[in-house]
Amino acid sequence: MDCSRRPCGLDRQHDREPSGEGLFRDILLGIVGGIVGGWLFAAIGSAGVTGFNVWSLFVAVVGSVIVLMLYHAIARPHGPHSPA
Repeated sequence: MDCSRRPCGLDRQHDREPSGEGLFRDILLGIVGGIVGGWLFAAIGSAGVTGFNVWSLFVAVVGSVIVLMLYHAIARPHGPHSPA
């Protein structure tokens, strides 16, 4: 890897998807994750999304992190010849 133009490891998402579609996909998955977070918290007996407040933001972030981690674990190419 040629690291002369920028520090190594930075801008890896841009190297794989120069069109920027990764950002929009992550935003969409984050919105879906917020819905999943509300459903998940309600399913375990806790208050889900209760309005525009800190608790609802926490619920949405937890759901978004779960969905994004699952998506990237499944969609990431695996194997010896996969990039990064």
